[in-house]
Amino acid sequence: MKTRQRILHYTGEVVLILFLVIFLIPLIQTFFTALKPDIEIYKTPVHIFPQHFSNVHYLHVFTRLSKDFISFFKNSVVITTVSVFLILGLGSLAAFSLARIDFVGKGFIIFFISLILSIPLIITVIPIFMMETAMGIKNSNLGLILPYTAVYLPIPLFIIYNNFLKVPTELEESAYMDGANRLQIFTKIFLPLIQGGLIAAAIITFLNCWGEFLFALILNTKRSATTLPIGIMMINDEEQSWALGPMSAVMILSIILPMSLYMIFQKNFVKGLMEGSVKG
Repeated sequence: MKTRQRILHYTGEVVLILFLVIFLIPLIQTFFTALKPDIEIYKTPVHIFPQHFSNVHYLHVFTRLSKDFISFFKNSVVITTVSVFLILGLGSLAAFSLARIDFVGKGFIIFFISLILSIPLIITVIPIFMMETAMGIKNSNLGLILPYTAVYLPIPLFIIYNNFLKVPTELEESAYMDGANRLQIFTKIFLPLIQGGLIAAAIITFLNCWGEFLFALILNTKRSATTLPIGIMMINDEEQSWALGPMSAVMILSIILPMSLYMIFQKNFVKGLMEGSVKG
């Protein structure tokens, strides 16, 4: 039995390592391509590791492409940050109500929110486009923040909801007996106890909003309102498709922020997902 468990254990590790390698190879290739001079990028046979390191492509981004790249980056930061805070604020309030308050129709609301997850985003684009045209908020940060908040709210809500379910009822009852109201219980007891879940929800929301392409492409037609995913495509068209060096540098710079946030909060992220995965 122990031998079989060991075989399964090592097989699982090999499979995980294989998937990790498959995932990392394109990222490693892009990273080193940004550090190669042009002559090495197009030389055959192709070598993953550069023979001579060069920063010419990063200099190109921060000189010739600096105005556009900084504008795209700033738009992505503003839109993503505001969306994350809105989703966490609304999601935590809704999750607290669903997890700790009994009211008529609660089961239907939970079912309806879960049903939203099954709706493809492409179906929502046309009505959102029409509404934003009527409201005059297209080509603005608000024009992306509102749909991001709407479509990316359910997953963080359920993460926080499951974390709230694990908070002991005795803490809540004790707080009520001490004279605390519902808002105080929410802010001073529940939120501090589910920090891991909030961080997990924040990171998932950040990654979704940071890399979102569909809404950013259709709802923004002005260059000044463009976000990074669309900006990279625009730069690629202007630089021509064979400009692999500058494009690799742009892509590496665009993933530094989300990767850094994940590495900083990795333990909290995993802990929050694990705590919110099963009701205690």
